[in-house]
Amino acid sequence: MNVNLYRLRGQGVIHSLSVFSMLAFLVLAVACINYMNLATARAGSRVKEIGIRKVIGATKKNTLR
Repeated sequence: MNVNLYRLRGQGVIHSLSVFSMLAFLVLAVACINYMNLATARAGSRVKEIGIRKVIGATKKNTLR
């Protein structure tokens, strides 16, 4: 099967590939930013939870998840 990536006028499959690659990179970047945001938000409540467990008397083994 022979696929021509370039056509005479510059538009072709290579143009579609570059557009879809940029979209995929954008989606990946948004997913990474969203993951970091959720992990940061979860860490704040986790610190409070660990503090309460330590006050109650939990050992180091009990505070790890």
